Amino acid sequence: MREVDGELVLAHLDPRRCEQPERDERAPAEVGWGRQRDADETGTQMGVAHPSAPPRSRLSLPAPASRGLATTFGARCVGVHGVGGDTRPPSREPGRTAAAAVHLPLSRKHANPPLRVEPTDQRPQLRVAAAIALVSALCLLPLQALAVRADQLPALFLIYGIHAAVAGFVLIASFTGLGVRRADGLGLLFVLGLAANLLLYLYLLPYAVPTYPALMSSAFITLLIAGAVLFSWSTRRTILVGVFVCAGFELVGVALGRHGLPTASFVGTLSWIAIGAALAVACARVLGRFRTSLIQRQDELAALSTRLISVQEEQLRRLSRELHDELGQSLTAVSSYLWLLERKLPPDLGELRTRAAEARRLVAKTLGEMRELSQLLRPPGLDLYGLAGSLEAHLEAFRGRHRIATKFTADGLPERLPEEIETAVYRIIQEALTNVARHASAKRVWVALTGKGDELGLEVRDDGLGLPVGDGANRPTGIGLIGIRERVRALGGTVTLSSGPEGGACLRASLPLPREGGPAPTASGPGP
Repeated sequence: MREVDGELVLAHLDPRRCEQPERDERAPAEVGWGRQRDADETGTQMGVAHPSAPPRSRLSLPAPASRGLATTFGARCVGVHGVGGDTRPPSREPGRTAAAAVHLPLSRKHANPPLRVEPTDQRPQLRVAAAIALVSALCLLPLQALAVRADQLPALFLIYGIHAAVAGFVLIASFTGLGVRRADGLGLLFVLGLAANLLLYLYLLPYAVPTYPALMSSAFITLLIAGAVLFSWSTRRTILVGVFVCAGFELVGVALGRHGLPTASFVGTLSWIAIGAALAVACARVLGRFRTSLIQRQDELAALSTRLISVQEEQLRRLSRELHDELGQSLTAVSSYLWLLERKLPPDLGELRTRAAEARRLVAKTLGEMRELSQLLRPPGLDLYGLAGSLEAHLEAFRGRHRIATKFTADGLPERLPEEIETAVYRIIQEALTNVARHASAKRVWVALTGKGDELGLEVRDDGLGLPVGDGANRPTGIGLIGIRERVRALGGTVTLSSGPEGGACLRASLPLPREGGPAPTASGPGP
């Protein structure tokens, strides 16, 4: 706005500047704020397009063949701005618009590799099996001590001592770091140890009860099937353990035959053990295929979740930029024209002048709310000033809106982090603060970031109501918490939500940081 020869004139952009047919290749920190700078560098006094100027053409992507429900929903809710070099006007066909809404790159730097799902934690099954074995040994020992002769008691105590030692060791180890690192090995030790102890039992106390060989065959079959089902054994391992059991059972029968004891029952019982081993192998094969299929589906869901998060961030970035540059300029132009109209109206039209002033104030209020929404969608400070600076600004705005005292600390952080990590941490803290404002009834909230070598620690703590307690309490399972877990998982980190030491709730997350010059971390794990 300027005055020329006593007339108020609204300066506008060159229409050629508004078309922008070329792709913007600038860094994220320059996009959105750079357009206003470009307008200033061309000599215009206000970055507002004249209403008579042709509208800017928006870039669009070529449409793939897919026209699914998800793409249509994305196009209706978010809208599309292309990222390629195609300068054709956007298509009005729903399929074309929808396809462009989801076919966006996952990252500006690199595509995320296929995700792998961590192996199933076997410690709960291991603890249950070891506890059952330990309790059974303690209960059966007194009963069998009454059934055997006095000279057989030392052998009986030895056998049950080994049984209890194996079960107790596995049970205790499952609660330690060894159980975390070697749960699979502990399961194998448990089955082989008990099987070897049963063979020793048969050798030292043959025919203590006439049906002992048959009873032992049932115990062997139970161990084999438990190993295949509970401990997720492969087919190859189940076959090897089954061969070990059958061979050991046959050797015990041969050894007893040399001492003049009958071995016919051993020969007949061996066939039942072989049938049980074959059944265990079949179970391992079927469950192995099921687990492989399940892991593949989990991989696909994890990859889809990560892709949706990336697409969402890209769309939020674009929507924020368009709100700031497109709608912001239009509202500024409307406000300027209303001010010009208010100045030019004659004094006798006072009511109309008042209406114009009210409309201008309403436009100014809308413009302020739009700018606040634009910053919530994608804060410009995250690209310009980094994670710590943008979080300080967000916490200050949070304190002003909700009247909740905030404290922020950042220790050991590098000057800048990878874009994926900065965005994820900002969104996690943003969602956590939203939950505090809605549900916690808190008066204070603490946010802390700590960098320790190749790991970034995050903590959001409040002094509010805390989490529900008791078995029947409803634990928080909202969409926001699900989004937090997915963002952390996509970066290969861990997250916990618990009650704070002095009341309230405490959200803790740990994210791996990339090594110097290395790529940003992604979720990965060993194969099935």
